[in-house]
Amino acid sequence: MQIKIFEIEKEDDGLRLDRWFHRNIPNMPFTIVAKLARKGQIRLDSKRVKINMRIKHGQKIRTPIIEYDGPIKQEYIKPNNFNYIRDKIFNSIIYEDEHIIVLNKPYDLCVQDGSKVKISIDRVFKLSDLQYNIVHRIDKETTGLIVFAKSSAIAAELSKLFREKKVDKSYLTILCGIPKNQEGIIDSTITTGDFEEPKELHAKTKFKVLSKHEELLSFVEMTPLTGRKHQIRIHSKEINCPILGDKKHNNPSIKQEIYLANNLHLHSHSLSFNLFGKNYTFKAELPDHFQQTLNKYFPTY
Repeated sequence: MQIKIFEIEKEDDGLRLDRWFHRNIPNMPFTIVAKLARKGQIRLDSKRVKINMRIKHGQKIRTPIIEYDGPIKQEYIKPNNFNYIRDKIFNSIIYEDEHIIVLNKPYDLCVQDGSKVKISIDRVFKLSDLQYNIVHRIDKETTGLIVFAKSSAIAAELSKLFREKKVDKSYLTILCGIPKNQEGIIDSTITTGDFEEPKELHAKTKFKVLSKHEELLSFVEMTPLTGRKHQIRIHSKEINCPILGDKKHNNPSIKQEIYLANNLHLHSHSLSFNLFGKNYTFKAELPDHFQQTLNKYFPTY
């Protein structure tokens, strides 16, 4: 097994470790990188690492090199519908400056590649020779605001704001059912991760009911106070009001026709933060499927 030592270049300062491997040793599969990290075979300045940790300029990575010697990686192949997806992404840009780019993410589009993902926003940027950095994620079926940084240094600053809870964000959703309280905080422990390494994590979500349709549907603003995967979807189910159109976190006993929706009704609506002394505030328009449901059952909105 070949062992190599790399010094972190200035342009990679603040990058996540997994993204560094993706950028600098592209033929080394993520599953291999993650396994080597767990076993302590990848070292950063002689210390054990976690695959999602941030690296700094001047640090040294010691790693075995196990590259996949095969056909060109799928992530470098443009799918047949690439131009359509690219136009869809670039038409969703609502703001851009020298530091960031902000999208109102369309429905059914992944932010980042995965084992079963044929195309993603991140890959489209790379195939378009744009080195935008992922700062945070929203689900494939969730629509709305997402921010990309134009350099790894900016990404590190924004990631710090998210970690320190200095980013205010809220979601709009339509729930199947009516919460018992008009507003409150859902505070519980949720399970994340995979079957091999499940994690029990504390999660808090603030909610406020904006409108009701009979006793069947509620239009609700949700504010995540922690950032766990599928947090809002899981918490909605926990209060017996799963999100309309959620095929994963739902209640199988609910069979009324009004609850049968093809698309998830969860939208990242507002986002605000202060970066380098400048206040940024964004709001994203609802997607068509959400707006149509709102018009039908909540006409005052």
